[in-house]
Amino acid sequence: MTHPAFTEMFTIDNAVRSMGVSVPRIDAGSVTADQEIDPRLADHRGKCTLASVAVLLDTCLGFSAYPAAEAGLEYVVSNLSVALAAPLPTRGKITATALREYVDPRTARVLSAGRLRSGATTFALAHCGAEAVRRPRTAATAPTAVLPTADPESTRPQAHPLQDVLTMAMTPGCDGRLEGSWEPREWMLNGMRSVHGGVLLAYASTAAELTAQSVCEPGQDYFLSTISVDLVRSPTVGGGALLVDTEITRKGRRLMNVDVTTRNDEGGIVTQARCTLQLHDSRPPA
Repeated sequence: MTHPAFTEMFTIDNAVRSMGVSVPRIDAGSVTADQEIDPRLADHRGKCTLASVAVLLDTCLGFSAYPAAEAGLEYVVSNLSVALAAPLPTRGKITATALREYVDPRTARVLSAGRLRSGATTFALAHCGAEAVRRPRTAATAPTAVLPTADPESTRPQAHPLQDVLTMAMTPGCDGRLEGSWEPREWMLNGMRSVHGGVLLAYASTAAELTAQSVCEPGQDYFLSTISVDLVRSPTVGGGALLVDTEITRKGRRLMNVDVTTRNDEGGIVTQARCTLQLHDSRPPA
């Protein structure tokens, strides 16, 4: 069953339509949404990562607050944590499911838990906190897609349009840090005209992965296993570029910890993320 509020929010949310997320529905008390995965959503290694489905996951968790919400309230995700069990498939349907676990009677803050799965296989577990706000909704202005149409019959090598869409050049900074920037665009906006939390999650996770790549040894690869991101401010189009700074706080033989901070052009923190990445041999077993 589709909740009436879901349909209204979906039609004015640029990011969910741009990334091909289905209209969320209520199944047995939980909120469920789907996204078709294909090589268009891969990174430069040809792998689908959290960035490929970040909008799907954030949408499902955030929408779980609405079925029992007071009229006139909107919800914004303020913290989102994800633990990934295995790499995502590069084709097929990914389903996100979320359940509202608790509503604070004083503030209307909602805690929700969810998962990502393909068929019977669970790829990630997640939980989030969402804050109640009163903000006006606005009409969508972006096209319904930012990725080229998939050709399932094609056997030609595919480019990686998601990497082109999530444009962020990272350069070496001081003391082993990486620095970069990106600018909000219309397709990234939610129905309140701020950048969708899933887009912020996608950029934070991508920055952590690029940081790991910068220090990997030959024959070594990386996998983002956990991320916890605080969404502090809501950037929008026309507010200037967002500056990204990463720091490796620990690097062992198998695990690496990376902090990712995104700031606006006035220095205010937009997101603060703490990430753990697994380091492993990229060569197939002999």
